[in-house]
Amino acid sequence: MNKNLLESMLRYGIGLDPWFFEKNAETPNFPPHNIEQVNANHFVLTLAVAGYQPDEMQVSLESDMLTISGRKRLDEEDEKEQNKMLYRGIAFRDFSRQFKIGENVNVQDVTLKHGLLTVSLVREIPEALKPRQIPISN
Repeated sequence: MNKNLLESMLRYGIGLDPWFFEKNAETPNFPPHNIEQVNANHFVLTLAVAGYQPDEMQVSLESDMLTISGRKRLDEEDEKEQNKMLYRGIAFRDFSRQFKIGENVNVQDVTLKHGLLTVSLVREIPEALKPRQIPISN
């Protein structure tokens, strides 16, 4: 398997079986992120969003696409009242990241703490799809 394809699968697919992964042609790299698999049905996506407030970000789930976007509001009045900015090395740019998620994977919780946005995802298999025992009759 192509190394770039495997890296893309690991970076942008959450809760997917291997044959559902697709290679992303141009993938954004801001903000940086981690994807952790806690167990077979629980995943944690973490994005480094230092400086962004909760009301400056949006998390949405539509069909099989999880979208996380942010738009930093820099008020001109706040800029005028503060010291003169000599160098701006901290990126406060708009962003939008998309992650393809697997079937029956849902967002359980979203938190922002210490500049890290954490999205907890859980695969919830419906009762109709779970294996069941069939009794044997005589």
